[in-house]
Amino acid sequence: MRRLNAFLLTNSASQSAVPIKERSLQIFGDEKRLDSLLGGALFRENRLRLEQLNCYVVTEPLGWQRGPSNTGSVIVLENAATWDSYRRWNGQKHAFSAVIYGQGNCFAERVLFLDELFRELSCPQKVFYFGDLDAAGLKIPARASQKALKTGLPPIQPHLPSYRMLLGQSERKTVANEDDPVRREDFDWLGELAEEAWQTIGSEYRLAQEWIGWGLLQKS
Repeated sequence: MRRLNAFLLTNSASQSAVPIKERSLQIFGDEKRLDSLLGGALFRENRLRLEQLNCYVVTEPLGWQRGPSNTGSVIVLENAATWDSYRRWNGQKHAFSAVIYGQGNCFAERVLFLDELFRELSCPQKVFYFGDLDAAGLKIPARASQKALKTGLPPIQPHLPSYRMLLGQSERKTVANEDDPVRREDFDWLGELAEEAWQTIGSEYRLAQEWIGWGLLQKS
């Protein structure tokens, strides 16, 4: 850790804060080195902090489109096709301040970007989510919600009207291909719809969110 010590001894406090990968490249000649050290003993409580290195972790941005009006709520869509249909629909219905592309599993990692998005919208928002109706699709917002709450962001809530519409397409369910065992608890994030979804989908089936597409949204 000689390079870290050398950096700390050269009046690092006078340097402007920069993204962690820029500082890592400066110190180690390797832009990923500091990231790899973050989870280790060096950065445990009461030891080294990123603030001492005048750097910070950059959260990957989320793609989003501003709505026609500020409604106090935003919606995150798991997949790109559904995001496109919902943004078109929102342009007519003015239901959400923003329509956000969650990009599958990436949303759980990028949920902290919501803080930046709220600044763009000038105020915090309720955050709703709609994705595939299967265990894998439900774990994404559940994980994102846990991470959001730990950092003072609002919880990620299910957009119940969308999930109700999707359950209405239950005759179109297909066999799920889950890597891990599916439990009833995986459906708890759906709140009042959890039991109905479990009875409809269970551990064997799934419903793709794309069933709630532009044609159906136009009629809603």
